[in-house]
Amino acid sequence: MVTVLLLICRLALRIFFRRLEIVGRERVPAGKVMFALNHPNGLIDPLFILCYAGRPVSFLAKAPLFTMPVIGYFVRSFRCLPVYRQQDNNDPAQNRAMMKRAVELLAEGNALALFPEGTSHSDPRLKPFRSGAARIALSAAALSEDTVMVVPVGLSYSRKQVFRSNALLLFGEPVAVRGAAEHSLEPPREQVQALTEELAERVGALTLQAESVDQIYLAEVAQRVIVAANRDEGLSVPENMADKLNFQKQLLEGHAHVEDRMALDALVLRLRAYEASMRALRLRVDETFSYSAGVVARYLARTLVLLVVLTLPGLLGLVTHYATYRLVGWLAFRLARGDVDVVATGKVTAGLLLFPLTWGFAALAAGIWGHPLLGLSVGVGLPLLGYAGLLWLELLAGIKVRGKALWFAVTKRGFVRHLVTERRAIREQVLELAELLERRSLEHQASLPERTF
Repeated sequence: MVTVLLLICRLALRIFFRRLEIVGRERVPAGKVMFALNHPNGLIDPLFILCYAGRPVSFLAKAPLFTMPVIGYFVRSFRCLPVYRQQDNNDPAQNRAMMKRAVELLAEGNALALFPEGTSHSDPRLKPFRSGAARIALSAAALSEDTVMVVPVGLSYSRKQVFRSNALLLFGEPVAVRGAAEHSLEPPREQVQALTEELAERVGALTLQAESVDQIYLAEVAQRVIVAANRDEGLSVPENMADKLNFQKQLLEGHAHVEDRMALDALVLRLRAYEASMRALRLRVDETFSYSAGVVARYLARTLVLLVVLTLPGLLGLVTHYATYRLVGWLAFRLARGDVDVVATGKVTAGLLLFPLTWGFAALAAGIWGHPLLGLSVGVGLPLLGYAGLLWLELLAGIKVRGKALWFAVTKRGFVRHLVTERRAIREQVLELAELLERRSLEHQASLPERTF
């Protein structure tokens, strides 16, 4: 049954996220493993490690989840352990048995995943790490008299609450943990603190952090502008999410070390002005304006074929799924109550429940009022039509954006030249001011000296 649930979860993630990248999974060792993750996106975060760790994983999960519809079934099926929090009107003393069981699971050679921040959030920096992960790892190593490998994991989302956005799961280099046998369940405080700090540093190196959300947003915009300027000149650009994350980290590191704050403020104003101009035109800041005749011809041919293939099933898919889609979104935002950290969780959970119900009721109705074979056809065909509708909408959105960019490139050449010149100037100013493109990348994470705890 767990295998079926994993397949369902993987399918849900692949549908919800347009682009999903898993980087560094080869770093996950065999044997006793703990995963330490950041926690930006509610119950979507544990789904990623459950589906893509490459091995069965147990979790520590807050106790109220075990009594929730649908979610409770999932957490029990994956052998999660309940955490009793005071804010949930529980007695934290109950966690002693949970901690003991977590240590035993890890000592027996199982994999365990924890979120040392303790709660999901949208802050621009990681919350202070709690010591539970370090204590469990050290205690399990002492109990089994063997090494426990703690793997830091970074989760990043382009727009975490938005359907068909992008997600990155980044595995770091493991930390080898060894505990003293005489401190089986109570490791030394200094050792716990040192390991907690090490994990915070390693997970932080796999995520994007800044002093404010605004700085992160500007780094994302700057990265896209610089990439567009490089693309204009035929230079190489980062294509995968891990490279883009590294690029943005370089920008933020450069921002933090710039001493000429007036020049930096001027650059930020210039960047905001460019981004506002592109937004006013309803264009992406990294939009391409250089279209050769061959590129245009190939794009038109491909688009025409896709339109012919997808239009009819896409329209049928929209008609049959629109009401359910709107209901899923309404429920997710209503249950989230303004908390963006759980919007995606609500959408995935409601979608897993309501879309199969839609297909089932439609198939049942077709079978009763029509023919059993018709009911079977409806039950099999509706999910395919729904996916066709999704692809058709994305195709239309791409046509709208690229068509507008092409229209500007043809009819407003002078203005387009100004935009291209401006983003090249921004790129040069960024590189000159902050010296951002040195060899400082996520390899820093791999180059950290191995420490034993």
